Amino acid sequence: MVVVVTAGMQKFVLVPEEDVGSPSVVGPTRPHCPGYTMLSLAVLLAVASAGAQKIAPLVPEEYVANVVQKKWNMNGFLVNNTYTGMWYHSVQNKAIRSDGVASTVENATSPLADIAVPMVQISLLDFAVDPPQNTYWEHDTLAGPSSCCLGNVTGFFLMPRDFLRRGNAIFAGAEHMPGIGWCDRWTLFIGDATVVTFFFNGAGTVVRWDLVSPGLQTDVQTYFSNLREVAIPPTIFAGRGRCPASDPCPTAGAPRARPPIHQTV
Repeated sequence: MVVVVTAGMQKFVLVPEEDVGSPSVVGPTRPHCPGYTMLSLAVLLAVASAGAQKIAPLVPEEYVANVVQKKWNMNGFLVNNTYTGMWYHSVQNKAIRSDGVASTVENATSPLADIAVPMVQISLLDFAVDPPQNTYWEHDTLAGPSSCCLGNVTGFFLMPRDFLRRGNAIFAGAEHMPGIGWCDRWTLFIGDATVVTFFFNGAGTVVRWDLVSPGLQTDVQTYFSNLREVAIPPTIFAGRGRCPASDPCPTAGAPRARPPIHQTV
């Protein structure tokens, strides 16, 4: 049973300790009342009011931004990596494009030559087709050939402006990010187990989003900077769904046959 008591001008809520786990005090003092934890009514009302007023923010749907992405996956080989580059996102064009350089860490105990495997890549994610398709091009050295492959899109989704609200995202508190400051965190669940959390700075701009999925024990952290909301011309996504004849996809098992590594699987 919850009991409200008044002491002078201050009101308190007494909550049975079995309901809160262990005794704690939020308020001036704790009266001699065995078996109860005291919480200031003003604090409870403030927290409840803040939670009730929190509405998931809108996300940009037409933008270009600099991106740094860190990814870990139980596959390890050619999957754990840090990716840096440009990201183009367009709901109008039903597409995402990423241009960047990925540096893979295959095995921390390997010789240096086996650890550093950088590559330049372009990935065009086409959501105008079903299922969505990834046109993926890569080139790792000037002396070697480039290659291009078509594959399914995994772990990525086109985000309309009300993406968080449609997904019933919940406010997950605030977190201090070095160099940025305090950020609001909003979390939503996709499918049965994938968890996505968005971070918004004090100006309400998306500065980071994390994805955690148990399927391959995947964890992805994506950091944004210089995000600009602008109309993306269709020419940015030209070439999706087809690869140049001069850049064949390597056969399965070939050294350069690798997935779009900035994706989640």
